[in-house]
Amino acid sequence: MNDVCSQSGLASLDIDTVTAQLKAQGAITLTLADLGILLGDICQVRSIAASPALPSHDWDIAHHGVEVSGAEMLLHCPQVYQLGVHPQLMAIAYDYFGRDVILHDVTYRIDHSTPKQLGVRRWHRDREAPTMLKVMIYLHDVDAEGGGFEYIPKPKTPWMGWFRLFPQSDRYTNQTMQRLVPPHHWVRCTGQAGTVIVADVAAVYHHGTNPKHQREIVTFTYLPRGG
Repeated sequence: MNDVCSQSGLASLDIDTVTAQLKAQGAITLTLADLGILLGDICQVRSIAASPALPSHDWDIAHHGVEVSGAEMLLHCPQVYQLGVHPQLMAIAYDYFGRDVILHDVTYRIDHSTPKQLGVRRWHRDREAPTMLKVMIYLHDVDAEGGGFEYIPKPKTPWMGWFRLFPQSDRYTNQTMQRLVPPHHWVRCTGQAGTVIVADVAAVYHHGTNPKHQREIVTFTYLPRGG
């Protein structure tokens, strides 16, 4: 997999267009060049030594990767954490929420291939808040087998009650989802290193797909203030 950490560009982003698509579809794919952020600046997270951990339950990130927490990021790589308040990112979140924004978390994750669909590789909607934007940045090129973020667009997102018709062990697997939403409606986000996916992860069903090779991703999470 090609690994490029030298992308640059000037921001030329229509915030209204971005938020209109977010509200209509639940997600949009951009690039760091659209935002005016250097990929090399994001790649500084690689200076952090990530320690593997044993999973504690079926939704534990340790089933399929290693995650550096926001507290660790702030302590060991504050320059990347601070990119979360970049003007373009804050403008997108403010326009989408329609009110002041909180940078809730910043994480760095290294995903690896696994034989089962466990944890956040199962379909889910984030439930920590009624609305929540995540900005996910690929540090590697991600092709169809690269572990790309995949989601069901808002107009096709199924009612959560339908999942209760299936056994709990299979409830949020690909096999169940394809019985509710045909796979041709699923959107898998691929792209070169520096690809940016912005999604309301509380509004749409989504998951991380199983990468054939290691995948690295930095995620900024935003919440509306007072909401």
